[in-house]
Amino acid sequence: MKLRSLLLTLVLFCCASMVQAQRDSSHLEIGVNAVRIFTLFASPSPSYANQINPYMFTAEYAFRGFGLRLGYGMVKKTLNEDPSRNNATYYNTDSAMTNFRAGLVYCHNLTTRWSVKAGVDYLTMNYKFNKKTTLLDNNGDPDINQNDVTIKETGISPFLFLQYHLSKRVSLGTEMLAQFTSWKKTEETTSSGFQVFKTEKNSSGKNSLINPPSALFLIIRF
Repeated sequence: MKLRSLLLTLVLFCCASMVQAQRDSSHLEIGVNAVRIFTLFASPSPSYANQINPYMFTAEYAFRGFGLRLGYGMVKKTLNEDPSRNNATYYNTDSAMTNFRAGLVYCHNLTTRWSVKAGVDYLTMNYKFNKKTTLLDNNGDPDINQNDVTIKETGISPFLFLQYHLSKRVSLGTEMLAQFTSWKKTEETTSSGFQVFKTEKNSSGKNSLINPPSALFLIIRF
């Protein structure tokens, strides 16, 4: 009876040790890009994503050094210029850009304070721009010209992420990105003048670039 109790105790102890080891070797991290907070009201554009890290949020789950990560960012801006007595032309513009990524990551601890991560993401970027120009003629009738631009970009992005651990749960991180993408652009122009007409232009291409560290993620580990 004592031997059976001892064996049961050993089995429970081993199971608890394995669960604790799994917990210790895995982590879930959620981060917010502090730099992006100061650029919330910037005008979104495709070049914006190439100059400033476009991701507002990052999430990562890793087990024994390997894991998955996600990133998301969105910028949207609206500008309206109302007509006045001295201005018969006014504008309405809307622009929005969303960025999403999902990838694989490998984590390595350099010291108790510093760690480095490397991997590759699959990324998508969607950009929409709409500008409506209204001109009032001598009779007060509107002549409306509208320009719509849509850009869709997809590709892969190898990355190198450096992280400084302020404590066991809180850390700061930044990253360098390389991007290899292809894109498609559609531009439509519509006019409601004396004769309604509509034009459409399509183009495509490829991009290769390196995005230097321009993010500062505040990261919480759970």
